Order: sequence, then C-alpha cells, then structure tokens
Amino acid sequence: SNARDDQLISVAAAGLVSVETLADSFTAAPNSEFTIPFTLRREPAVRGFPVKVELIVPLHVKGILTIPTQLAPGQSTGTLKIKTATALGPLNAPFKIHASTATGPRYVGEMEIELVAPLN
Repeated sequence: SNARDDQLISVAAAGLVSVETLADSFTAAPNSEFTIPFTLRREPAVRGFPVKVELIVPLHVKGILTIPTQLAPGQSTGTLKIKTATALGPLNAPFKIHASTATGPRYVGEMEIELVAPLN
C-alpha cells in the first residue's frame, strides 16, 4: 500500500496541580466538625497563582457543609474544615478534593477521598 504509516505516542505525566492527603478515608460522625489537612503540589508554571481548594460533595449526599479555602502563591499546605449535620448521608460515593487556580490560566487537580460513618 502507498499509505503512510502514522504513529501516535502518548506520555502519561502528572498534572501541573495536584492535591495530596495523608489518608484517603475520613470518619464523618453526625453533628460534628473535623478537618482534612492537604498538601498542594504546583509545577513552576502555576506557583505564581492563588489556588482555591474545595470539597466536591456528591449531589445525593446530605448534611456535609464545607467552605472552600484559598492558598496564596507559594503556599503549599492547608486544611478543609468540614461540618456535618445530624441527618447525614448516605456516604456511599467518593468525594473529591478539587484544586483550581483562582486567577490566570485555569489549572485543575483533584483527588478522591471517602467519608465513612463511625463504627458503633
């Protein structure tokens, strides 16, 4: 055949923004408060921008309240404060910690965590 052989090469690499926690599972008791400490990793192209970090709650889950936090340029650690209501759940789907640049070009990083009910 006279057709040209084309090849596509793909290289998997980490994104320019990533979020890490020490654990990927956290206990969420009804009517309580807790924090999730995190580390934000930024490549040099993103270090000069502030980054907003928030917890994305699945739509069907009720009773989880959280306020996004913003990290200044160069800041790499923070905490998400979580409050739970008396009526909580169901805790049957992953939650996401979502980090995105607050200004400038949009760069995004996410990680999944789970919230679980305490053992009685």
